Amino acid sequence: LARDPDVILVDALMPELDGFEVIRRVRARGSTAKAIVMSGGEPVEISEEALAVRADAYLAKLAIYDLIAGVIDKLAQPEETALPAASRDRLAPARRR
Repeated sequence: LARDPDVILVDALMPELDGFEVIRRVRARGSTAKAIVMSGGEPVEISEEALAVRADAYLAKLAIYDLIAGVIDKLAQPEETALPAASRDRLAPARRR
């Protein structure tokens, strides 16, 4: 990437390079971009892997599109996270603002 993005939205399971590896590589460059992992897979397994790569939010693909747009808008703000304070120890689906 030519510059550091504000937000990264990845699918957990993509061909050739999965979303987790994308986040690992971006983080390895020192990026502070907010990372959102989307998946239609098993939420517990996906959220554990998302935590391991320091993702900021996890969204099930069944989430409504305006919720996704709201999460992206919120994460684009400085020092914001889409995680409820009580769920910081476990990655949980993002809530509406």
